[in-house]
Amino acid sequence: MGLLLGLALTLAGGQLDRALSLTVLGSFVTSGHFGLFWLIRVIILLLAFLLSAFELWCIQRLRQVNHVLPWVKLLLGLTLLIAMALSSHAAAVTGSIVTAALVADWLHLVAAALWIGGMCAIAMVYLPTLRQIPLSERASTLLTVLPYYSPYAVVLSLPITPGSCWRGKRMKKEPHSS
Repeated sequence: MGLLLGLALTLAGGQLDRALSLTVLGSFVTSGHFGLFWLIRVIILLLAFLLSAFELWCIQRLRQVNHVLPWVKLLLGLTLLIAMALSSHAAAVTGSIVTAALVADWLHLVAAALWIGGMCAIAMVYLPTLRQIPLSERASTLLTVLPYYSPYAVVLSLPITPGSCWRGKRMKKEPHSS
């Protein structure tokens, strides 16, 4: 919503009342590819929220539902990243490399999401469990577990780094686009 409002403010010359008008906001959502992919992202996020609420409130579920839920969440996440790639700088590429640019951008987003997710898992799950063991054993435990994560982090940084460099180079050439 913030992205849509920011674009509307730019179009309205910084006038908030004009930017909040339904005609300006509606024109973003209904015209062009950006509005379509923004709408898709909002729908995916709403579905993910509803799925999370269902999972939280419906404790007694069929085993088949419990088996399918993680796959549906994964599919929603990957679809969200596709919608993000389709409305990114890669979508503005012209010529025969459009597909390659979109796939590279999508892989960049997937790798970044996995890397950040791994760091969050370490920070929110693993580190709090370290508090339960004596201080003298914490360092050896970290030295034992982190090497299992490190190769994945290095592999995931491979598609992240070129995408970040390309974006930085492009923003330097075209500072008005972000």
